[in-house]
Amino acid sequence: MLAVMNWSNVRGAPPARSRTARAPPATSPASVATSSANPAGRPRVVSVAASSPGVSVTCPTVRPSAADSFSVMSAQVSSSGPVRSKLSAVRPVSTAPSRPRRPRADARRNYERLLTEADAAFVAQGTDAPLEAIARRAGVAIGTLYGHFPTRRALVAAVLRDRNVAVLQLGNTLLAEPCELRALTDWVRAVARHAAAYQGLALMLADGAGNERSELHESCVHLADLTEKLTARARDAGVIRRGVTGADVSALISAAAWTAEQTSAAAVGRLVDLAFNGLRAPSNG
Repeated sequence: MLAVMNWSNVRGAPPARSRTARAPPATSPASVATSSANPAGRPRVVSVAASSPGVSVTCPTVRPSAADSFSVMSAQVSSSGPVRSKLSAVRPVSTAPSRPRRPRADARRNYERLLTEADAAFVAQGTDAPLEAIARRAGVAIGTLYGHFPTRRALVAAVLRDRNVAVLQLGNTLLAEPCELRALTDWVRAVARHAAAYQGLALMLADGAGNERSELHESCVHLADLTEKLTARARDAGVIRRGVTGADVSALISAAAWTAEQTSAAAVGRLVDLAFNGLRAPSNG
């Protein structure tokens, strides 16, 4: 049965209280409706209809009017949750990571040209060669260079990448060399030549070994690790003095590379030979 009480036509009537009907939990959604416009100064009545199995009750709710007409947005009432507006439904956002884009062909060509011109400039002028000149010879703007290589060290590290791989492969091969002393001397010569490829590179590598933020740090750590292993192997075999450490040999490599920068690559071999005459164990001459 439907009961409707409307106080909108009664002047001076006291505000009506909402009457709550005790009924079993609703199994169907309730709808909210509004009354038609009423004269100014009169209370507005909103009829709320709730339905449940076998019972239908409509109770008035009096609200003050602020405008001639208003509307109440329809809502869906879930029997197991709060009111949720139809307009507030939000589609779930995918959190799957996007696939990295492959570099464009022209960007790859710019990258390769920059590496080629940087290598030529570093050979001729050292690692302090002007980056603007490198970009100009590569046919790109300086902003393009910095887009690929944010710092000078990043450019140097990229130019050295293939050489680093070759030197590290050599070190791993020398770990299996039967003659421990020959393996160590060959390693020192190779790394010294590598570090003397450009003027100023030996100092940059020495800084990168102790600077974790340097783009050269990782390769320097690998070089130092192989130096330590080859030194320990020669020391354990008794072919060099017991007190010789990997740090000693690394210092020798830096000195040989700096000598090559200041004089010539031929001086590296002589310096290494003189140094190893002092490093050899007495029993080995």
